[in-house]
Amino acid sequence: MDDDKYPIKGRMRFEVYEACCDEGCTHTEGKMPKYVSPWYENLVTTNGKNYFAQAGSASRPTAITGFLIGNGSTAAAVGDTNLSGASKYRQAFDSATASGAVTTYVTTVAAGNATFTNNEFGITNATTTALSDGVLITHLIAGPYTKGASDVIAYTYQLTHN
Repeated sequence: MDDDKYPIKGRMRFEVYEACCDEGCTHTEGKMPKYVSPWYENLVTTNGKNYFAQAGSASRPTAITGFLIGNGSTAAAVGDTNLSGASKYRQAFDSATASGAVTTYVTTVAAGNATFTNNEFGITNATTTALSDGVLITHLIAGPYTKGASDVIAYTYQLTHN
C-alpha cells in the first residue's frame, strides 16, 4: 500500500523546558518552554501496519505503551524494525487519550535522561526497557536537538485514523 494513502498517520513535536529542580525533574506546569519544535510527520512501518491489522483479531497485540528516542540519522523506512542509532532510550507514556479519530500520547523525559542528540523517534508496544522487546510501529527522523542534562522535554505524539 502506498504510504501516503495509508489510513493511519503519525506526527510528533516536542517542547524543551529548563529543569526546575534536580535530576529526574519532570515538572513543566506553568513554565514557558525555551523551545517548541514544529510538528514532524512520520511513517508507519510495515510492522506497524501489521500491528494495526491484528488489532481487531482474536490475537490482539499488546497495547502501544512507549516512546522511543535515538540518535540515528539514517532516513526512516517502512521496513525498519528498530531505531538505527547507537544511543537509544525508551520510556512509557505519561498519558494516552483519544478524541474522535486522533490518539494523543504524551511523554515527559526528565532532566538527566536521554542526554544525547535526539533526532530519531518512534512508538512501540514494548513492555520493558529492552528496545527489541516490541514492535517499532512508527519511525521518524527529526531535529536534531541535543538534550542537555538539565533539559526536561515533553514529547507529544499523535496518531490519526483516517
